[in-house]
Amino acid sequence: MKKLYFILVLTSFLFLQIKNVIGQVNIFPVETMGTVGGTTAIASHTGWVNNATLSFTGTGDVRSTTVSTGYAGASGNANVFLTTSSSRSLLISTINTSSHTSLSLSFGVYKSTTTGETGTSLAVEVSTDGTSFSPLSFPALATGAGTATWFLRTATGTIPSTPNLRIRFTNNSGTTQFRLDDIQLQGILVASNTISAPSTPSTVNLANCSSTANTNVTVTSTGTFTAGNNYTAQLSDASGSFASPIATASITDNTNTPPTITLIVPAGTPTGTGYKVRVISNNPSITGTESGTFTINQGGSCSSNASDYFRSKQTGNWNLTSTWESSADNTNWINATLVPNASANIITIQTGHNVTITDTRNFDQTSVNGNLTFGTNATITIADGAGTDLTINGGGVLEYNGTANSINTTFTGTVLVNTNGVLRYTVGFFGGSVAQNLGGTSTNPQITYANGGIFEWNNTGGFGSSNVTYFSTSAVADIPVFRITQGVSSVGANIPNTLTFNGVFEANNNITFTLTADKIFRNGIRGTGTITQQTGSGKFAITGSTAELSGVTLSLNTTNGLSLENNGVVNVNNNITMSSGTIIFLNADLNLNNRNLNLNGGTIQEDLTNSFTIIDNTATTETSKGGAVIYNATVTGVVTNFFNAGLSLNHGGTGDYAITVRRRHYSGGFGQGIKRIYQITGTPSGTSVMTIRYAETELGTLTEPLLISRWQSGTGWQSYTPDVVDFVGNVVTYNNVTAFSDWTLSSQTNALPIQLISFEGKSLGKNTSKITWKTATEIDNQYFILEKSENQNDKSLANNFIKIAQIDAQGNSNQLKEYNFVDNDFQQSAYYRLIQVDYNGTNTEVGLFFLKNENAISLEIFPNPVLENVNLKGEKNAIYMLNIQ
Repeated sequence: MKKLYFILVLTSFLFLQIKNVIGQVNIFPVETMGTVGGTTAIASHTGWVNNATLSFTGTGDVRSTTVSTGYAGASGNANVFLTTSSSRSLLISTINTSSHTSLSLSFGVYKSTTTGETGTSLAVEVSTDGTSFSPLSFPALATGAGTATWFLRTATGTIPSTPNLRIRFTNNSGTTQFRLDDIQLQGILVASNTISAPSTPSTVNLANCSSTANTNVTVTSTGTFTAGNNYTAQLSDASGSFASPIATASITDNTNTPPTITLIVPAGTPTGTGYKVRVISNNPSITGTESGTFTINQGGSCSSNASDYFRSKQTGNWNLTSTWESSADNTNWINATLVPNASANIITIQTGHNVTITDTRNFDQTSVNGNLTFGTNATITIADGAGTDLTINGGGVLEYNGTANSINTTFTGTVLVNTNGVLRYTVGFFGGSVAQNLGGTSTNPQITYANGGIFEWNNTGGFGSSNVTYFSTSAVADIPVFRITQGVSSVGANIPNTLTFNGVFEANNNITFTLTADKIFRNGIRGTGTITQQTGSGKFAITGSTAELSGVTLSLNTTNGLSLENNGVVNVNNNITMSSGTIIFLNADLNLNNRNLNLNGGTIQEDLTNSFTIIDNTATTETSKGGAVIYNATVTGVVTNFFNAGLSLNHGGTGDYAITVRRRHYSGGFGQGIKRIYQITGTPSGTSVMTIRYAETELGTLTEPLLISRWQSGTGWQSYTPDVVDFVGNVVTYNNVTAFSDWTLSSQTNALPIQLISFEGKSLGKNTSKITWKTATEIDNQYFILEKSENQNDKSLANNFIKIAQIDAQGNSNQLKEYNFVDNDFQQSAYYRLIQVDYNGTNTEVGLFFLKNENAISLEIFPNPVLENVNLKGEKNAIYMLNIQ
């Protein structure tokens, strides 16, 4: 009896063990890392066994060295290598364990040392959200001779059941390298979820190739589905295959009787009798039973013709029909049944799509609104048909991006790059003169760039530069863009082989120009990179009537530099920096347009004699200062004309001192000053000597001789008599500089320090009047004096003025200001006169009018400012002229 009992117990035990073995299944196929040709980043490796279902990221890499061996199941191919720097890691995501329990993780691990390291530096962790990770442990790795080898280990700890499990391996050691292989995750399937077959749909009739139809798919399931589960209905092809479903539709639901799913049978679906539907889920991943077969009848002819219109349907290869839609009338579209060629009507690459060619293609009448890529082994003929044969529209890109010398292009037809369209060369053109072939030159006149069309050089190699004119095929009035996006060195040729860009050169990376020939940038230079003019390089020249100099850093040579010679204005649209060399104002101004020129080195050579200088048409007031020429300098005991920017300083003290200068340029002049102001910060050492140079055009309405003026906070502009003047050479020197702020030159004449808008009065009755006046601007205006002269004859000239009020002014202002005074001693009539007094005591009469009885009389005063005579225009347009002495 005891023997029988033992046999029963043993049988039960074996049954339970067999049941556990049968229940323990792989969650995913053992990840052996596949194969790899050499060291490959984890994100770039495509050979994962579970590449289609799992996500692999991390900072380690995949290698084919030191392959796994020595344990059962060692695959011996690729492995993940975690070196000792920066906590190298492997993260596996999108693992669905929601239908499993008793999860177990095993893996092959290699360590590079025989001493000390038992595996504690290799962190193995799991997470349900990708943020919080929980550690697992595994048996220690042996140490001692022969232990720098592979081990098979099974982790212990809690591995959760979740729709998106993450497993992370991290090397935290600074001395030991680890390798991983043969990662296996197993668990027991805890529930048997099923999705029943939906009812077989009735026959679906499509009226024509543009028609769609709806069919309802019911869902019935068993088992537990977790939150966020999607039920997806699928429509097979005509043979009943779900390998590439014709249509899908999904709902989010985790119940066993979700709502009916409406599945749309797409336009162009061909007639067939073997169509089926089924439902799949994702939490857990279950594939439902298929319905019975049903019929779809197509009422139209849905085959593409070679002469149809074609447009991209999605991103893909040109040679796949799934990439295309076709239409006989450019209105009703169907899924293409063939790919377009030169026989097609119009071919359009739609916005957001990237179509790649990697074989032999002949096409015509093609418009690129998205991306068209000529890839490795592409042999292209752009055929000569009606109109432009290949048009790259705004936002569209045609890119050469293959392997070296792998792309052949025959330009039988014409290519037009429209505004903001891009023809980009990365790599792959077969032949030598790549840029000349693609950049709108005489080498290949089939390519034309419209105004704003872009040729983008996305390659580190130099482009053709010996007697080459880029965009020579463009209209004279058009301004295309030659853009570089990679660092380029050694571009140039020797005299007389000039390099010319008939457009804007846009350097969004660094480039160096060499050799003796000139480089002509017709419409200027812009970008974010550094442009270097190597010693010995020919001059840079900007020659176009519409041109810019924006954004770049200029490292020029001192021999030739950059010459502005467009006989007009070169506009600055982004801050520019100059680090060396010379900018020469040959016959053009540089308009800052509220941007800055940062002088970190080099010099500027303005032509003050002919008034070709730096200007700023946006700088109109003290509030709207515009941009500036900015530099830092050290003032010494030697006369220094910093960067040749028109300001010289030297001091007689013992210690040198640092200054920061912002040179500004007012388009209308500023107050009583010329159109140039130096804003200087720093503390002089002792007394310094300052020399300012200027151009005739910077005088504005002022006339010479000039004073030198400094802005003093709280008191306004203070003027000083210069010590040395050369008004022929436009140079003024002052020897007694003891403080810095804003410095400029001002007129010797007493220009009106305010702009008066109105000066008027009103009788209030009972011997009272109210006098008011308004100003638009005030400069150094200390106070107003209001005077009155009583005279019964309103037609006579006023005399015997007496002061009746003194009103404090604003000092300096460019905003509307209003003043008033109530005269309580107003008799029958009176003349009122307004006097302005500035900070240095100078007084100026600025207004005069006559007030009689109880009538309010406003008089127009002209001219303003008052010179010798003032005209008053009053009632009934009567005009009175007063002589002001």
